[in-house]
Amino acid sequence: ASTEGYAISKEITLPSDIELLAGKVTTLNVSLVAENVVKEETGLALPFEDDFARFPIANNENAVSTLGDNYSAFENIYNSKSVEGVKFGTGSKKGSITTVPLNLDQPFTVVVKAMAYGSDKTKVKVAVGDVSQEIALTSENKYYSLEFDAATKKSSLTLEAVNTDDCRFHLDDL
Repeated sequence: ASTEGYAISKEITLPSDIELLAGKVTTLNVSLVAENVVKEETGLALPFEDDFARFPIANNENAVSTLGDNYSAFENIYNSKSVEGVKFGTGSKKGSITTVPLNLDQPFTVVVKAMAYGSDKTKVKVAVGDVSQEIALTSENKYYSLEFDAATKKSSLTLEAVNTDDCRFHLDDL
C-alpha cells in the first residue's frame, strides 16, 4: 500500500482461503512494525518557481557560476545585457539547465517566459526523462505553457536549445 510519502509492505499468509464478495466489505487486521513502513523518496515539491531576479541586467554577458540549490546541472548560462533573466548559449554552443529531482507523479504544467536572442531562430526543448516538447521562440518576451502527463516522484526537468547554431535565448521565468 502507498500513502502520502510512505510505502507500506508486509507479506502475510492466510491459514485458509477467504471469499471476497463483490459489494461486501471484508476486514483484514494486519499488525505492522517499523520495518513495514518506509518513507518514499520524492523530489522537491511543486510548485517549482524561479524568476531569475537574482541576475540583474548586466553590461557584459558574463558566465553564471551558480544557479543555486534547485539545479543539478547547467551549461553556457550568462547574465543578460538586454532583458531580465539569464541568457542561454552562444552563437555555437547550446545552453541548458536541469533541475534537481521534482515530485512529478501527477500531471503537471511547465510555464516559461522566454524569448529568442536577437535574430536567432531558437527552438527550446523542455524534457522530463524521455518525454519532451518544443517551443519556437519569437523576439517577444512572452509566456509559453506546456502540459505533461505524470512522470515519477523523482524526475528532473531540462531546458535546452534544440539547434546548435543561432541557439541563444533569454529565460525570464520558469
